[in-house]
Amino acid sequence: MHRFTSFVALALFCFAARSTAPPALLANEGPVLLSTKQARLLFKQCSRQAPQFDGTPQRASRPNIDKLERALPEFLKERQAKRLRIPEPNQAYRGQYAEFKRNGVTYIYGSYFPADDVRDTPLDGKALIWCDGGASFWGVVFEPATGQFTQFEVNGAL
Repeated sequence: MHRFTSFVALALFCFAARSTAPPALLANEGPVLLSTKQARLLFKQCSRQAPQFDGTPQRASRPNIDKLERALPEFLKERQAKRLRIPEPNQAYRGQYAEFKRNGVTYIYGSYFPADDVRDTPLDGKALIWCDGGASFWGVVFEPATGQFTQFEVNGAL
């Protein structure tokens, strides 16, 4: 009987630990790929500062998006360790990306929103802009050549 009780207790512990685990930072649906025309619209944020750029923003390349997405979790962990503002936890996000240049350097602008907010919305590669929404809507600037993030912004509060 003792073995059975121990087994049941262990199974319940594993189930509870599994069910309370936070979701992955980025949703399985992957990034929203924007056309060059839509990429330009991504810089017209109304509740947070968007990056300044030279020339015309372009559609972000998939290799640069992948590099940003691989580096993003560690960047946010470092911000959290320093007690800096981070996105709302326990949500999975989708990103939209635009590539731009500033002073001859290539950057990627990533704009994120909760995946659940658009799960039933056909995105069709359109730039989505939210006003307000707080830390559930946020953006980063990433320099692919160095692997460094240079800007982090969240939307204003509701």
